[in-house]
Amino acid sequence: MESHLEHIMTETKRLFGPDFRVDTPQFMHFVILSKTNCICCAFSYYEDSRHGPSFLQLDELRMQPCPILCSLSGTAILFKLFQLAQRLQIQTIRLYDASSIQYPNCKHPVHMSMAAYNILIYGQSWYNRMGYYQRNFSADFERNLYLIQQRVHSLHKHRQRQIQTMLLDIGSVLDTRECTLQEAFVAMDTYRRHNTMDCDMSEYLSDLVNMFVELFDLKSDESLNLTLEVDNPQTRLIYSRTGGRAALLAELRPEFPSETPAGRPAGVKKQTSFVINKL
Repeated sequence: MESHLEHIMTETKRLFGPDFRVDTPQFMHFVILSKTNCICCAFSYYEDSRHGPSFLQLDELRMQPCPILCSLSGTAILFKLFQLAQRLQIQTIRLYDASSIQYPNCKHPVHMSMAAYNILIYGQSWYNRMGYYQRNFSADFERNLYLIQQRVHSLHKHRQRQIQTMLLDIGSVLDTRECTLQEAFVAMDTYRRHNTMDCDMSEYLSDLVNMFVELFDLKSDESLNLTLEVDNPQTRLIYSRTGGRAALLAELRPEFPSETPAGRPAGVKKQTSFVINKL
């Protein structure tokens, strides 16, 4: 009869398939690697204890600059962990969100909080959108929406000028006298998705995000300790759609028809970015 460790190994290998390797550097700690030895994710299993029932803890979820990146998207990996928890009859998956967007090839490496970046666009983090919530999520979400729906012209003049400079650099037609903070960051994100930013532009965007992290207090420990309730009906709804990821994210992402992606300015060198979800 296989042990509990062997059972988790077996189920993990079945879910990720032959293109991935499962290592256990520590007892009940599992690392999923691609054929090129890129770490796709790492998680730990915690037994029933006096502190509560068994749970999985996602320790790391990253797409790192290997010769060939992990072939699974972050969304696909979370879907597999959700399936694994269901197979193991585990009710919760926990994590601490320290995810970041990085531009590592610049003279001075640039990085910004992925959670804060998404909050400025959606009012919630990427993990929130994937069903992982902090204890006070409802109140935080309501507060975040209030903050990002402020008009840019209501901010301090220095902050207005910084946003206006960024919008001009990306060729945006938005009027900072009329647009909201959310609309401004959606425009920036639209540009970032269609045009790989150069180092100067990515550093400016990072500085903008970090400015609002401090101003709005977007990185408190309490808001970054997240839990996925596996049997929650909303969770099942989210993960039943994950196969159609584009449709899911399109539904969750605010769109402003007046804003169109601008072309990359002539002579600007393309700079590769990637996401590291270091938990």
